Amino acid sequence: MEKAPFTVIKVSTNTNDTAEVVEGAEFTAILTRYVDFYGSFEEARKHLGEFADDEYSVFTTGSDGHGTSGLLAYRRIHR
Repeated sequence: MEKAPFTVIKVSTNTNDTAEVVEGAEFTAILTRYVDFYGSFEEARKHLGEFADDEYSVFTTGSDGHGTSGLLAYRRIHR
């Protein structure tokens, strides 16, 4: 499996105007196979301590609204 991080940006708006970035938003990423195995994201999240470091990531956005995961394992899907 390959490994790579990903970045998100959290914004908040109730209109189509320019959105403000949100600092301190927490994100959790878990490999799909664990979500499928445990039946839901919420159940899989209860087992984070059992996963390898590259199988999940918990990260928070900074003052610029950006947050970057740790190195996560992934598999390319060829179509």
